[in-house]
Amino acid sequence: MNRTVPKSLPNFRDFGGLPCEDGRVIRPGKLYRTPALRPKGLSRRERAKTLAFIDALKLDTVLDFRSRAEYTEKPDYCPPGVRHLEVPFFADGQVDRIIVTRRSVARMLTLRGNRIPLLVEEKWESYRVMPFSNGKVALTALFEAMDRGDTIAFHCTEGKDRTGFAAYVLERCLGRSDEAARVEYLKSNGPMEQQIALQERFFRLIRMPKELMEAMNYVEHCHEELLDLSLAAIHEKYDSLEAYLEAEFGVTGARMEKWRNDYCE
Repeated sequence: MNRTVPKSLPNFRDFGGLPCEDGRVIRPGKLYRTPALRPKGLSRRERAKTLAFIDALKLDTVLDFRSRAEYTEKPDYCPPGVRHLEVPFFADGQVDRIIVTRRSVARMLTLRGNRIPLLVEEKWESYRVMPFSNGKVALTALFEAMDRGDTIAFHCTEGKDRTGFAAYVLERCLGRSDEAARVEYLKSNGPMEQQIALQERFFRLIRMPKELMEAMNYVEHCHEELLDLSLAAIHEKYDSLEAYLEAEFGVTGARMEKWRNDYCE
């Protein structure tokens, strides 16, 4: 898309232009991945720019992968007439430390000693459960919106983990290679660098233990090994991603071909 992405949506991406293995590319202006659509807390000018940008997307559906607690603290802006679906990737209480709420952040900051590794371990566990449990509800909502040919934006809080896994699956459904989808997943680290640098300055200011800083830094980044944990969980039950999609969601070759016709050119 040619419009300038506002600073308030640092990890916003249009899938348009991404090449598929059959020679087609994903059609611009139909599928978007984004951080939370949260224009509050900005200057009046930046807020107006963000609202105008979101309005101009002409969305049919917004899929919010965040927990109820995250959404309650920071609700989305959703243009009038747009279908907004809250479809959390995790059940309440499933990953209490790494969801982004005031309470969870406070819990992270107070971890000490042998409790610090719990943060990274919960991050690993979050990727292991993503393909199943509540993740199935979230992906089902995405696939149903694609069945309708909707213009879709989907997101979690920062648009990198839950959103990153969903984006990987979507790209593979549209005919992108595993390697290409992995590269796109890791691109979220770029937009996060400034935020992470600000966090690290704050952590040093409050004299956070080095071990906790390192754990927090790990959690804030995307890692290919995390995506591998989701895929390993799938392969424990199924021989391939395609077998998982068909068994768990009824995603057949014919259904994927319809999506490719709708969303690729």
